Amino acid sequence: MTTDAAPPALPPASAEPRPRARTGDVVATVVEIVLLGALGLLATIGAALLVMASDSCGSGTTECDTGLLGAGVLLAAVAPWVALVPAAVWAIARLVRGRSGWWVVLLSVPGYLVLAGVGVLLVARGVTA
Repeated sequence: MTTDAAPPALPPASAEPRPRARTGDVVATVVEIVLLGALGLLATIGAALLVMASDSCGSGTTECDTGLLGAGVLLAAVAPWVALVPAAVWAIARLVRGRSGWWVVLLSVPGYLVLAGVGVLLVARGVTA
């Protein structure tokens, strides 16, 4: 038994294409990601130098909490990447969707400053006079 009914119609295709990201926005976002990545590398190297705060430990006049020292150095060293990587992924996702993404990368800067500051404070608390 055959029917003469027509197959169901497909929904109409979208008349408007997805918006494209502007070239200037893409360039600005990529430049920010690269620059903040380079600064993050320098900040990680600088954070590794925080370990020199423990030079006076064991001299008899200074007591140190090596756990706090280690946690502070580690936090300060990974802070740029904990802040930058999610922001870069979010910015790239916004660019793919045709939205502005340059400002998203800049949101990682305060996050980095807070995390690195906490790391420095932990190192300072780890060395007591």
